[in-house]
Amino acid sequence: MPAARCFLLLGCCTALFIGAFLAPALAMPAAALDAAVLGAAWIDWRRARRRRLTAARSWPPLLVQGAPVEAMLEVGTVAEPGDSPGPGAPGVPGRAVVLLLREGLHPALAPAPLHRRMLVSAARPAVWRYGLVPLGRGEHQLAPLTVRVLGPWGLAWAQRDLLPGERVRVYPQVRWEGRVGQLLAAAQRQRLGQVSLPLQGAGSELYGLREYLAGDPLGKVHWKATARHGRLVSREDTWERGARLVVMLDCARTMAATDGGRSKLDYALAAALALTRVAAARGDQVSVLAFSDRIDRTVRVRAGARSARQAYAALFDLQARLTEPAYDLAVETVGHDAT
Repeated sequence: MPAARCFLLLGCCTALFIGAFLAPALAMPAAALDAAVLGAAWIDWRRARRRRLTAARSWPPLLVQGAPVEAMLEVGTVAEPGDSPGPGAPGVPGRAVVLLLREGLHPALAPAPLHRRMLVSAARPAVWRYGLVPLGRGEHQLAPLTVRVLGPWGLAWAQRDLLPGERVRVYPQVRWEGRVGQLLAAAQRQRLGQVSLPLQGAGSELYGLREYLAGDPLGKVHWKATARHGRLVSREDTWERGARLVVMLDCARTMAATDGGRSKLDYALAAALALTRVAAARGDQVSVLAFSDRIDRTVRVRAGARSARQAYAALFDLQARLTEPAYDLAVETVGHDAT
């Protein structure tokens, strides 16, 4: 690909050709100069094409929807025999090379491809850091990192792919702010015994038996123990553990509507995953059923603090489908699994 300097020289040749109409003797020198420029550009392109480059891309350990992150690209060149300090980098061993980089990101990561001009050498690699705010969940394919290398004479660019395309995963945003975030954090800390959180309402799981006291409701009387001991015995109840929780997640067309850059399904999925994490940590068995006009996903999460990871891995790329929801099919599936 010709560079700006090549076009400038070819423009001068064109001016000589125009002058050849007035002075025919200029025709041969203009043609020779034009051929020399094209030949030099071809040689410059070959040299730029043979230039060896190194590149490495670093991603953050976790990409989360709506959370700002920073990616890094490090690009360098391999020193070749005959290289000398270039005019752009005095005192740097190895000739400096001008590069044009194009990072083709998926629309879920950036609205448009990113471009950067760099000056690199064997002794001084260039680092390109750019910020991203992932917009969409799921697994996304990135285009290869494309580079244009300027020839040493500045007459031609040689283009190639410097890094192959890769796939990255963007996970749902499950950090809640405000009162909801405080309650979720308190629920996790209570499980660890770090703070006490008052529970509202009455449990229904038997914790123990004690002697009946005046004022105890009759509904708390354990009649079998009363008959066995010959005196009134009350039961102590606690909050249920080891229960079975079913989360039904609507993935039909109404959940595709967006608000603030995130869809209704994004918010619903974040709430479902937060509930799954807390319930699994308490010892409950959780089933997440995602449905539209069909059953899209069924995930069963075992009890345990770390078991919620399988729900994240199975549901992070869930998308709404432009169909009507089949509530009857979802209820039938839940009832069939319960039997």
